[in-house]
Amino acid sequence: RLPLTAIFFTVTLLAAVGIGLFFAMQTGVFKSAAELNTAPPEAPPTVEDDDFTPADGANAPAKPGAADQSHDWINVFSPTDPSHVAAP
Repeated sequence: RLPLTAIFFTVTLLAAVGIGLFFAMQTGVFKSAAELNTAPPEAPPTVEDDDFTPADGANAPAKPGAADQSHDWINVFSPTDPSHVAAP
């Protein structure tokens, strides 16, 4: 029984290694970085000055906690009378 078990184990192990090597070859695991890079060569990135000039506060972000006056807000709750909630 021992020789048959050893033969089965060896064949199974060799098959697993063969399948793994085949998969690795097909997916390009063993390729060098030069072989993997198939893109055309690109010019190195350059940094240019920014030509952005912000407006004089016309589009400034709202301050935290400030109400947005462009919306039609409805007061539902008043802190002076916490027992009354007016839901329209």
